[in-house]
Amino acid sequence: MRLLPAAILSLLLMSATAWAEGTSVGTTGVASQAASTKLVRAGIYQNKPKLFMDAEGTPSGLFVDVLEAIAERADWQVEWVECTWSECLEALRRGDLDLMPDMAWSRERDAWMDFHAEEVLESWSQVFTARGADIASWSDLDGKRLAVLRGSIQEASIGSLIRGFGYDTELVLADSWEDAFDMVRSGHADAAAPNHFFGNYFYREYGLKRSAIVVESQALYFAAAASANPLLLRAIDEHLAALKSEPGSAYYASLTRWLERPAPRGFPSYLLWALVIAGGLLLLSGSAIFVLRSRVRVRTRHLAEANRSLAASEEKFRSLFENTSVVKLLVRPDSGQILEANQAAVSFYGWTHTELLSMTYQDLLGSSTAPFEFEDLLRSGSRRFEQQHCAANGSGRDVDVFAATVRIRDEVCIHLIAYDITEYRSMQEQLRHAQKMEAVGRLAGGVAHDFNNFLGVIIGHTELALHSLGSIRAEDASLRNHLDEILVAANKSKAVSQQLTAFARKSVTRPVLFDVNVRVEGMLRTLQRMVGEDISVEWSPAEDPCTVRMDPSLLDQVLANLCVNARDAIEDTGTVSISTRCTDTDVHLSVQDDGCGMDQETVVNVFEPFFSTKGVGHATGLGLATAHGIVEQAGGRIEVRSAPDAGTLFRVVLPHEIASPDVRDGEQADHIPGEHHEGATILLVDDEPAIVEMTKLALETLGHRVLAVHSPGEALECMEEHGAEVCLVMTDVVMPEMNGRELARRLKARWPSVEILYMSGYTNRTVEEKGVPSDDVQLIQKPFSMADLSEAIKKTLQNGS
Repeated sequence: MRLLPAAILSLLLMSATAWAEGTSVGTTGVASQAASTKLVRAGIYQNKPKLFMDAEGTPSGLFVDVLEAIAERADWQVEWVECTWSECLEALRRGDLDLMPDMAWSRERDAWMDFHAEEVLESWSQVFTARGADIASWSDLDGKRLAVLRGSIQEASIGSLIRGFGYDTELVLADSWEDAFDMVRSGHADAAAPNHFFGNYFYREYGLKRSAIVVESQALYFAAAASANPLLLRAIDEHLAALKSEPGSAYYASLTRWLERPAPRGFPSYLLWALVIAGGLLLLSGSAIFVLRSRVRVRTRHLAEANRSLAASEEKFRSLFENTSVVKLLVRPDSGQILEANQAAVSFYGWTHTELLSMTYQDLLGSSTAPFEFEDLLRSGSRRFEQQHCAANGSGRDVDVFAATVRIRDEVCIHLIAYDITEYRSMQEQLRHAQKMEAVGRLAGGVAHDFNNFLGVIIGHTELALHSLGSIRAEDASLRNHLDEILVAANKSKAVSQQLTAFARKSVTRPVLFDVNVRVEGMLRTLQRMVGEDISVEWSPAEDPCTVRMDPSLLDQVLANLCVNARDAIEDTGTVSISTRCTDTDVHLSVQDDGCGMDQETVVNVFEPFFSTKGVGHATGLGLATAHGIVEQAGGRIEVRSAPDAGTLFRVVLPHEIASPDVRDGEQADHIPGEHHEGATILLVDDEPAIVEMTKLALETLGHRVLAVHSPGEALECMEEHGAEVCLVMTDVVMPEMNGRELARRLKARWPSVEILYMSGYTNRTVEEKGVPSDDVQLIQKPFSMADLSEAIKKTLQNGS
């Protein structure tokens, strides 16, 4: 009986030897030394299950397992440095860390970090909310507080996404995802957007719920400071690829452990002892047969575990590949053949899944694009570039592509992620055009200011000269005719200046009553220059006055937009016909061309903002939309009738208001109206000497006493001496020393009864920017006639009394 323990001992020794022989694996010599130092300092922060410090202070998580497995192969020693996320990034930037795990690539990080090519795993972010919160889509986050990790990829990507939507969502920054979830639980935030690994682990523990809001997926890597450890990253790529290619490796074991939470494995101890005893009995009858069967059994078990782990991992990664809103493709680098495409790619390109798999990557680029070579990508491991892809309907879409090499079943493939940036590029072009128009508008406003000052001097002195002639004598008739011609030309120049500011969109809306016929007739020369010499402009006004109430400059803008649209529809020569018609209730302004016309689909969308049939860079798509908005604001509507090759008719319908117009373009007073409030003492303030001289003479001609100064400082000194006599201060708005608004404030504080009349050659909008609200104060625009001046003084003094 003593022989039995000895036999069992011999059995165990032989079994252990056989197991060791059966499970030993020869090393392949993969990058045994990749870094110049054996000590690797890596950052670790709390982001379970990817990496974290457990309750005993031991580094744990998927990234920890992977780096420790690589370190064992490369003969490194890993020192884990605990820090918050933002502290870890700062330490990496300073060089206190060699590696930072759990890093997603971004353009900003690429500027100061280096990434390896072989991705560790792929992650996406998901929004988690309090159980009672009604948040199911991005629009529900408008006006809410969303907690994100400080300095994380979520802070940048979600912030950019929210700004793109135009939502007013406050991003609340947390130092860890535990803090972010605690903010939601305590009511300091309405929702949090962690990576789905952390969220799915802890949302029940914090009493939260998952929403359907998912942010695009991101590949995760190890990162090093730029140019600091290239050999370290290259070694990580080599060892990580080797781990992925080995079934049952530490990589797949860690995935199973941390991402699936599997049930504990292993045999009960009593069963193990039973097997050992059974094995010993079998060994007595034939140890050689037992050894062979044990080796087969061990190998079979390892193979089954590897197959299960590999199948689970493949299923997990396929789910990540398929269940994302981002376009993803797998491409064979030698031929460009598309091996796989997700549902987002099918929706984006418009081909079926089967059709995409029968195509090459070059087919997506179109015949006009040079062939794309993958050699540089294979050498570098990853690249980011912009291209134009062709959809099934023939349309081109601008895409931002991130490509990286991946190994699938021992075959190197190209994993491409494409982001649609067509609208982004279009918005960039619209912004560039808007900035250009803003610059033109500012230039127009400055030109109009100087031009108005010059015109003011011309008009003022001409009217003074006409006034001084008195009754017409035979010898003065020729001189008076010359002065009349000067005055007519100056007033036409004044109208040109007003149109210049109207086209530059620099005027504040001021509805007045005017005759559309008179306004259109005054614009005919300008419109003819806009459409060009090859296109004739025909004008057919209604016989009766077509009076409407709106801002005349806005009607100029509507008419200009419609004529430009007509010009673009005419290829060579043609005609643009403008006509008016008047009914008891409406005024019709029609613009008709004999151009190419539009189909019904285009007619339906013609007033949509940014809709245009012209190519990118040729139009903003805002002209007709702006005209439509102006007309609706004035209480009217725009009708359109068109057909291909039959021209287009736009009809502006405005409410007809039967009354005498407030202003008629080109109409001049035959005489200077009777003076009002004769003998009033007026303080005149302007930094332009010619304006001061002309206005002083005009005021004195109207019977007023004038105290003229050239700066706000002189005005304050003059008021100290004559403040009790002055009943009105007429001041320029924009002056070097201080603006007219500040001067008026000081004068009113000391002399409350004094009235203020502002004058300016700038546009109304510029005046308001200087602090003078044009609707609440008395303002006379340069250039002004003596009639305008007399009326403004009368109105200002009457309001004061």
